[in-house]
Amino acid sequence: RSLKKRASLEDWEVQASAQVQRAVQGGDLDRAASILGERKERTAGSPLYFVEAQLALRRADAAEAEAILKRGLDSAALSGDRVQTMRLLGFLASVLLGQNRLEEAEGALQRAETTAMDLQQTRLLLNVLQLRAEIAHRQGETARESDLDGALARVVSNLSDAEILAIGEPARPAIRRAASAMPSLLLRGLNLLGIQVLGTSGPPAEFRETIPNILNVAWSAGDVMNLYGTSEGRSTVAARLVEALRDRPE
Repeated sequence: RSLKKRASLEDWEVQASAQVQRAVQGGDLDRAASILGERKERTAGSPLYFVEAQLALRRADAAEAEAILKRGLDSAALSGDRVQTMRLLGFLASVLLGQNRLEEAEGALQRAETTAMDLQQTRLLLNVLQLRAEIAHRQGETARESDLDGALARVVSNLSDAEILAIGEPARPAIRRAASAMPSLLLRGLNLLGIQVLGTSGPPAEFRETIPNILNVAWSAGDVMNLYGTSEGRSTVAARLVEALRDRPE
């Protein structure tokens, strides 16, 4: 194959990947399939395996999504693209979890965790640890779940405030789980809440007075880490937290 032809295929794959993802997100699955069908060739480590598996899953074909992801892993191995391998392993684990194939999902996640640590991919590492903790919970392995929650908390505690704020929605469940395992992270979340949602001046007086007590609030009632990155107004956020405090058992 000529270098020119290969470069052309790579360029098309990058463009097609973005177009397919938009089509899938917009619910236009036929359009997504049409784009993928324009060319049958794939480069080693092609980004199209990931979005093609997304399409299969949206069509409720978990078996096809699994087969595509496994082909993608073989392809990524040929290219030596460890980041792509890690992303595909995480996606595969999610598909397996959806079928309650917990041990297989755990195996995929352990492989992804090793790569995430080697490459210092913090966001992906958080997602992997959160999924592994969820598996341990579903298997009733309390000690392993606690160990994984502790590992999550240690990763989060080493992040700067700017890094936490940049993590984005997909990793928020991992942040919440980490904060439940390390209460000091919950207080840190409140500080970020004051900066991000309540304005640079920090929480209003009535909210500030509740901060010393917030660590006593049941995690499910407060869910503070889920609030700090939202666009809710200062009065709404304060009211929700004050209400949670008022309703908690003495």
